[in-house]
Amino acid sequence: MIATYLIEFQNFQEELCTSELLKAHVLHLETLYRQKKLLFCGPCEDGSAFFLFSVASKQEVIDLLSQDPFIIHSVYQLGSVKMIRLATPENQFLLKK
Repeated sequence: MIATYLIEFQNFQEELCTSELLKAHVLHLETLYRQKKLLFCGPCEDGSAFFLFSVASKQEVIDLLSQDPFIIHSVYQLGSVKMIRLATPENQFLLKK
């Protein structure tokens, strides 16, 4: 069963973010997006970043994130990983079961 996970990256280390590392990170994100596993992502003004994944398990999320060059090279630290229920018009914002 596919579930949705909200992931937070924390503690952006700008001095570790080289152009090569940024390109590798974007390539990783593009791959996940093409596989329809990454729904959206983006940085926040406080140095964190959020990602929304659609995958089979929390372990799959952790495995995918452990391959991200930004995590491998400590540009970010992995923060929380939480499964969420998407509230959408299609499910009447969770009123429909």
